[in-house]
Amino acid sequence: MKDIKINEIFCSVSGEVGLFPQGSFTTFIRFTGCNLRCSYCDTKYSYYEGKYWTGEEIIKRIKELGVNQVLLTGGEPLLQIDALKELLFALNNLDYRIQIETNGSFSLFEVAGRKGIVPNCFVVDYKLEGSNEEEKMVFLSSLDKFSGYIYIKFVCSNKEDMIRAFEVREQIKKEQKYQVEINGFPKIVYSLSPVSSFLSFKDIYDFISENERKCYNDILINTQIHKFMKLS
Repeated sequence: MKDIKINEIFCSVSGEVGLFPQGSFTTFIRFTGCNLRCSYCDTKYSYYEGKYWTGEEIIKRIKELGVNQVLLTGGEPLLQIDALKELLFALNNLDYRIQIETNGSFSLFEVAGRKGIVPNCFVVDYKLEGSNEEEKMVFLSSLDKFSGYIYIKFVCSNKEDMIRAFEVREQIKKEQKYQVEINGFPKIVYSLSPVSSFLSFKDIYDFISENERKCYNDILINTQIHKFMKLS
């Protein structure tokens, strides 16, 4: 396997939305490097810091941590696409449950459409205007290539971001051509969370309540429980 530049590998709880339940123990592999510079980024240390790990070293560390849920995050994992695909192949062969967090500026097709390397879930962080990076979002055209679950996160800095999040959701719902549910659950789930210096969770709650007159099971409030637990 190709070497991968990794910022850190550690065990913690799954703190945000995704297929892994919030609060469940998870192995995190944080890739070094990101092509975006979001205004509210809370992992700037992963832009450059890290060291190269061999695939064998990564697998050994995952086995030592002893948790079968593996979250590949960043930085941006898809920046190291060839090495990522080799790691996914190895993890799939070992029957790990795999979730990839990506920033929305890459097509998912390189991973989503390839036999043997498909993760169980993608978590896509769609960048809204408040991030200063929305013009780089390109992933939308590849959503139907993936047969698993997709969680789309919207981090909101203001009311305009919340309005835009709903617009993107409607755009995706109109463009979905194939599978829209898996085992009775939405294939694509959306979440909103606040940039804490500008909005509160109550602001997010009030906005959703005012704009949705019935309960939708495809919209969540992303509470980032690891921060409430002061784990990071």
